[in-house]
Amino acid sequence: MRSAVFLAGTAGVLLAVMTVCNSSQAQTSATPQASTAQASAQQASAAEPAAAEAKPARVKTARAATAHSTRTASHVVGQTGGNYQIYLLKGLADIFSSGLDKLELKLQARGVVGKVASHASSDSLADEAIARYRAGMRGPIVIAGHSLGADAAVSMSQRLNAAKVPVALVITFGPLGSFQVMGNVAKAVNYYQANSAWHGQILRGPGFRGSLTNIDLENAADINHFNIEKADRIQAAAVAQIVAAIGRGQHAPAKPAATAGAASEAAKPEAAAPAPGQKAASGEPSAAKQN
Repeated sequence: MRSAVFLAGTAGVLLAVMTVCNSSQAQTSATPQASTAQASAQQASAAEPAAAEAKPARVKTARAATAHSTRTASHVVGQTGGNYQIYLLKGLADIFSSGLDKLELKLQARGVVGKVASHASSDSLADEAIARYRAGMRGPIVIAGHSLGADAAVSMSQRLNAAKVPVALVITFGPLGSFQVMGNVAKAVNYYQANSAWHGQILRGPGFRGSLTNIDLENAADINHFNIEKADRIQAAAVAQIVAAIGRGQHAPAKPAATAGAASEAAKPEAAAPAPGQKAASGEPSAAKQN
């Protein structure tokens, strides 16, 4: 009987000891896990302020990049005619008016972009200019042309007049016929030869209150109908007139200080000395000049 009691007591003691040991081991193994979880929580808490600080920095950087992109896009649009519109119309078969391609390159050198096209496209180009104007592109419009392209340039300006769209400048080189510019045109300049078979002139139309100049090159030995738009001195004057009309003179290449005054005077077409044999007539031509 005593042996049974003794064995029962011993078994109880052993069971108690084992329970205590297991409890201690459980606590020991749980402690690192709790410590790890606590450390992770602390790291997460510490990371939150850093992330909060980094977020505005990333937003600021993104906004700066967007602003830079917007400025760059605006600059590119401005350089490609996003505000102004320049149309250069070629003559017959687009063959005899290569001087307009040369004129386009000279404009590009001044930071100005023009669009060279066929005279046959003048109606669709007029519709394009009208649509752009009505869409909010209210910058200056310039139209220039040679031969049939000169006739089309005036016709295009008339089409814009019917749509109540202003034209800052019309330049014509050797038009075949004489045409009227309307009240929507601020300035018109025509280069022609009275002794040529094609001696068209620009006339004042209804409502015209702008500046009108017909420049007769009949005594210029080096000029004829097929190269009138190619002559360097005429192109230089045309470039200056176009740049002034769209208000982009600031994009001209820098000039040495010693010649800045001379360059300023040269930029004024009216101030330039006429070529040998060249006659300029402002306003409506005299009756003797109208054929």
